Amino acid sequence: MGGKRGIYKAINEVIEQRGLTVEQLAREKFRLRNAIETKIQNYRLSQNRKAYQQCLFGSDSEKIEVNPEFSFSFLEEKYAPNWYYEGSFKFRKHYFRTIGELKTEGEEQECAIFLDGLSQVKYWVRNTEINHLVYDLYNLSFEEIEIIEGKER
Repeated sequence: MGGKRGIYKAINEVIEQRGLTVEQLAREKFRLRNAIETKIQNYRLSQNRKAYQQCLFGSDSEKIEVNPEFSFSFLEEKYAPNWYYEGSFKFRKHYFRTIGELKTEGEEQECAIFLDGLSQVKYWVRNTEINHLVYDLYNLSFEEIEIIEGKER
């Protein structure tokens, strides 16, 4: 799907497949917007996964090199947040004893609680605001930092 043409195509498909009028769609414009946003997000995720797999296992995969020079270690002394989590929830899987810069309520805390409860997650780290002393994960894609596995505390 590309830009306005893609949205126009999606709307026309809805009209044709479901036999709806433009007026009916106008009344449901927010549901339509949400559905299109979801479709675009799913398409992006699908394309990211394909590109990731192509990079790892495609014809150019022999160019990928594992090198300690391009890795980083999770050292507690380098984890230097500006402030610490003070909420009542007791996280069990955060990699460090304390969690930096996590508010006691809101979407980020809900996400952290969700991650902490996933059986697939052994450890996780709350990255803090950009700070040269903290881990530079901001340039990695989501697929590259899904789960920290196999590392003992």
